[in-house]
Amino acid sequence: MYEIYKIKENDSLSNILNEYNITEEELININGEEVLLKIDTGNEIILPKKRNKNFDFYTVKKEDTIYKIANNNNMDYNLLLKINGLEKDDYIYPNQTILLPRKDNNMYLTKKNDTIKSLLNNLNIDINKLLEYNNDIYLEEEQIIIF
Repeated sequence: MYEIYKIKENDSLSNILNEYNITEEELININGEEVLLKIDTGNEIILPKKRNKNFDFYTVKKEDTIYKIANNNNMDYNLLLKINGLEKDDYIYPNQTILLPRKDNNMYLTKKNDTIKSLLNNLNIDINKLLEYNNDIYLEEEQIIIF
């Protein structure tokens, strides 16, 4: 979920923060306070991978649980587990970064007997939109479908 970024000529702290949609505090949490001294051409810093069009990054806080995060974001607990490759018994830790679906995206976790026709009917979406939002649809159980 992170990448090494090599500072280019004309890069500035504000440009990098805007491009990666992160705050200065997040940058410092990832790299340490000395990162602010490293914003010079040729230096390398660690940045979260660019935000996906369907997901935002969320930094886990001290009292967080997956259930609490899912509830606070009005989403299905099992979907949040699946998105992050977590099992029900897995722990999350403060400052850990997880993915949350963007507020304007709806997601569905496929069930055993789902078909394209049942998805179109149940999600009230047409086939063109379904294919636009999803690169591949396998209809395997627990596949995440964006609609």
